[in-house]
Amino acid sequence: MAPNLEKVDHVDGNILHIEDVALRRMSVTQPHFAELTHEARDATRSERDMTFLQALKLYPKAIAWSVVLSTAIIMEAYDIQLISTFYAFPKFREKYGVRGSDGTYE
Repeated sequence: MAPNLEKVDHVDGNILHIEDVALRRMSVTQPHFAELTHEARDATRSERDMTFLQALKLYPKAIAWSVVLSTAIIMEAYDIQLISTFYAFPKFREKYGVRGSDGTYE
């Protein structure tokens, strides 16, 4: 087995363990692997340093989709709760219920 490479990540001080063979495979399949990793590291660093308002301006579509999906989940729970309360209304029971032998609707 190939020896592990240990590098200290200068962003947060973690030690990265990358096998030599895996590193060679990545660099062969992607000739600009080193540039991509540096760009990804820089992008991660800039997103971590971003304020809330900067994120709102940078990712409006992602935030809109998140709000829409969250609202759909909230409305589903609200719908389940709301429907169960309709059964208590006399007009709802008369229209959709079955009249029992005692004259009430179920």
